[in-house]
Amino acid sequence: MRKVKIVRRIYRRLDGAAEQEKTVLGGVRHDRGNKIYLQFKEIISEDMEPVPTLLTVVGDEVVLHRKGDVGGDMRFVAGESHSLMYRTPMGALPMEIQTSKVDVFVSRGILKIELKYNLLSAGDLLSEIDMSIRAE
Repeated sequence: MRKVKIVRRIYRRLDGAAEQEKTVLGGVRHDRGNKIYLQFKEIISEDMEPVPTLLTVVGDEVVLHRKGDVGGDMRFVAGESHSLMYRTPMGALPMEIQTSKVDVFVSRGILKIELKYNLLSAGDLLSEIDMSIRAE
């Protein structure tokens, strides 16, 4: 277990509009067998408390588990769709994640993850997302 700096970049698109976000967080990395875990507190919104988050990497599968008022288990496997109930302050929403890309790179103590996915609710596209996470 060791402390790491986590840099997360998100690029979101919907209906021609796009937004970018970069977040730098402190966290802890655990390596156990073929699994890598990152624990950190994620800033979802400026008006909310940070959300405890556990990111798990096993091969080419990434799971993002958020605890608290916001979150759920978001599972990313390239070429697959996964459903979840996503908690929000206004209640739980059924969501679907359609993942087109999962790349995981581990080299010299650096973990880099690249995800590309669509987020849907009730069959409607909410956003197209490219996310990169780097922990060192």
